[in-house]
Amino acid sequence: MKESTTRYLIQEYRTLAEMENRIEGVKQEKLDYIKSLEKRFRKGCSIKEAQSRVKDHLERFPKGAENKKIKDLETRLRHMLKQVASKHKNIDDITEREKENS
Repeated sequence: MKESTTRYLIQEYRTLAEMENRIEGVKQEKLDYIKSLEKRFRKGCSIKEAQSRVKDHLERFPKGAENKKIKDLETRLRHMLKQVASKHKNIDDITEREKENS
């Protein structure tokens, strides 16, 4: 394998690791936001009731700020997952070409 290809792959793997860390961060951010919504809607009831209140609120107000934030986080996650899949495909293509050339 060429030295330049090796360096490129190292950089791609590093970028991939950073992207996966960012994905985990966005997942955690979404989870924390949903938990904060549940806490806000909990007022004197169980967690189950709070979850159903949040779900009901999100269904009744689809254009509300809460729904917009959740949808924004989901859109970011989907975009980042597509980027990661693209990077994996790129790395696989490069390694296959290098195996064929060897």
